Amino acid sequence: MSDSEIIENWNFQPSSAALRWRAKRVKQFARGVCWAPPYIPVRALYNRSAWTVYFVYTPSGELSESQRFTFRKLKKTKRGLCVICATPLASLVPEELGDADALYWKHMRGYDFSAYRIGLELVARHSSGSDVLFLNDSVLGPFSDLDLLLAGSAWEMTGFTASAARENHIQSYAFHVRDVSSRRLKQLRTVVPHSIALDTYDAVITCQETRMARIAARSMSVGSLWYCADGKSLPLVRALELLERGFPFIKKSLLDKSAHFQDVREIRSRLQSFGHPVS
Repeated sequence: MSDSEIIENWNFQPSSAALRWRAKRVKQFARGVCWAPPYIPVRALYNRSAWTVYFVYTPSGELSESQRFTFRKLKKTKRGLCVICATPLASLVPEELGDADALYWKHMRGYDFSAYRIGLELVARHSSGSDVLFLNDSVLGPFSDLDLLLAGSAWEMTGFTASAARENHIQSYAFHVRDVSSRRLKQLRTVVPHSIALDTYDAVITCQETRMARIAARSMSVGSLWYCADGKSLPLVRALELLERGFPFIKKSLLDKSAHFQDVREIRSRLQSFGHPVS
């Protein structure tokens, strides 16, 4: 585990990706590009000052216990909750998501950025000027007050954690954007194009996540609540330390594919202390 310092309230500083990563970016884009997924409103988004756009991926049409927990927590914030749910058919959107303030079905293709693109367009069109928290279901929680955390943010785009891997970037499992409008959408278009999406994990990371902060920083202030320059993912390698600092999430993968980064018994114990279901 790295001993590098965790920097709080870090102002984003662009860095250059190595040539091999720039070459990989081109290859991954060609391999992963697809048409943007269609979507259908179940309950339309409307005008209000702040929204959370929560992307839920449920190929079975059944919510997991962790998705239910996150949904309940997000409903308790002061923000409107817009859920964008990916299922094989629109008829499979779980009924319990009907309590969301806005709800959309999304086709299965495209990763989280295809949902973020839909959320950005909907807010820019129907609730211009709102500030928006974007979140996917790769994290468990939140376990602390998101409104309080974001109220102290100094930037127009805020990440919860940032990484120096490949190049300095905000990690996209959750991030916050102020004043979402057609102008803001235009500023981010090369990251969230309207007509196409990316349908492989590597393409999304290399072409969207690692580029987003750098592109955004050309037209808005960008920063992160936590950053470490060692190139490792803080929510994985420093999970417990982050929780002590007020980080509101636990990465779901720490219970399975990324379990080698932490003591799983400790992660389960923390989840239990937060009242989160543990299978």
